[in-house]
Amino acid sequence: MDRFYPVPLPILTCRSLQQLKLSHCHLPDPPLPLPTFANLRDLTSYFCVLTDDIISILLSCCLFLRSLVITGCMGLLAIHIRSPSLQSFTLNSSSVYGNEVDDLIIEDAPNLQRLMLHRSVAHDSQITILNTPKLELLGIVNTAIKTLKMCGTYFEPNNVTTPYESTRMVGNLRTAMNSLRNLALSVDFNDYDQVKIVPDLLRCFPCLEILDVQVVGTCCHREDSAFWEQQGSLDCLDHHLKRITIKGFEGHRTDLAFAKFIIAKARTLKLEKGHRDETFVMVEFPCINCLQC
Repeated sequence: MDRFYPVPLPILTCRSLQQLKLSHCHLPDPPLPLPTFANLRDLTSYFCVLTDDIISILLSCCLFLRSLVITGCMGLLAIHIRSPSLQSFTLNSSSVYGNEVDDLIIEDAPNLQRLMLHRSVAHDSQITILNTPKLELLGIVNTAIKTLKMCGTYFEPNNVTTPYESTRMVGNLRTAMNSLRNLALSVDFNDYDQVKIVPDLLRCFPCLEILDVQVVGTCCHREDSAFWEQQGSLDCLDHHLKRITIKGFEGHRTDLAFAKFIIAKARTLKLEKGHRDETFVMVEFPCINCLQC
């Protein structure tokens, strides 16, 4: 603990405190003094020492907390989120201290609207999203994710018996999250196991309006692009999707097959090919004519 600063006890019990940013700090061991952060609205923690118990205690004490940001903190293994007031949660578990979150469970967050995850979280962690009826933004979801559970829908590894069997599966698609409007994905289109998850994910979000896709792993190019040609339409593409941003797109066959699928199926998409302003771009192409290739 020598390199981390203790949070002074008077700060914990300051009733007028509404915003707090901590960096390289550690909180005292439980039990915390009461009342703790009684009127806190926004809490940001950078490279601090936190434990699963401390997070649970803070959420139970901070009855008015709206925003929680955890970046590069050590000591966290399984985070349980239970908060009636929380509206935005950001987690980046990538830490210089070599500690990453194994499990993230959003158990009861009836007012949560934004769940923002660093790419490393989605790749290395098991994520469970339960009671979040107002969730509008989710990302980044890495399609190489270990396990993702959303109410009655789950994505998790298969027990692979041959090299040709899929290493991932869609367990159940009973539950759709109609509240979600904005989704960010990280996909390697050369990995079939990742590719086939994309349409299944999109089926879970029939009211999706904005899709951000980060293309990764383009150094090796799989030639078979027939998967997208065989896909039917989806509710979000038929009725709601207005904008898509594809970053890291280099015009390779596998990337291009996905782009063509979206353009062909998305009836409400406002396409601006070749636009260079990333704030407003719908689809980024290095070559406007590549769709004709």
